[in-house]
Amino acid sequence: MIMLGFLKQLFSSEPDPDLHGRELFYLTSDAQLQGILRHIQQLVDSAADAILLVAYFPTLLHQLEELVTQLPEDWPVRALPAASLTTQVASGMQLRETDRIEIIVAERHPLPETDLQPQRFAAALSCRSEVVRFLSLQDPFLQTVFSDSSRSVLQKLMGEDGQQSEAIESNMATRRVLKAQQDLAARVKAPVPAESLQQWLQLNAPDTVH
Repeated sequence: MIMLGFLKQLFSSEPDPDLHGRELFYLTSDAQLQGILRHIQQLVDSAADAILLVAYFPTLLHQLEELVTQLPEDWPVRALPAASLTTQVASGMQLRETDRIEIIVAERHPLPETDLQPQRFAAALSCRSEVVRFLSLQDPFLQTVFSDSSRSVLQKLMGEDGQQSEAIESNMATRRVLKAQQDLAARVKAPVPAESLQQWLQLNAPDTVH
């Protein structure tokens, strides 16, 4: 009964009005990438007008740019840094109300204010839009958020290889991420820029890196 209660709390998929957009957790980076590719295919099949792949750090952005080069040229997919998604850019885009833009974010920024950039951009668009985060538990930041026991439970739910077509959507897991971001925001007042998420943690929160 205790285990069932833990699972229900940690992996509940009940809607939470305080959360912004969907968040999909994958066990591995390979599973995360395959999930992104499947989602892109579904969006293309449903005639999405634009698909934006977003990263906060150059290292992951380069990986997303490489992914885009492997897709058909007529697919409306672009890889962009989160910093380029400003409300000014959104308000200046020539869009119809019937257009649909999907924003796929492939990582979390450790600081909540920076992490909300895609949501602010989507809110400023004059068309339909959705922000969906595809996250890997191998992500350096998420490794600081989830304990070994939490990752073990996720692994059991996903399967030993983490390659399931379905990811875990968990309000409790998302709240843990938000709490970790708030804790870092209270400590990191003048963040040092970095090329990767791993380097950012080493420079700005070295005590969280194991």
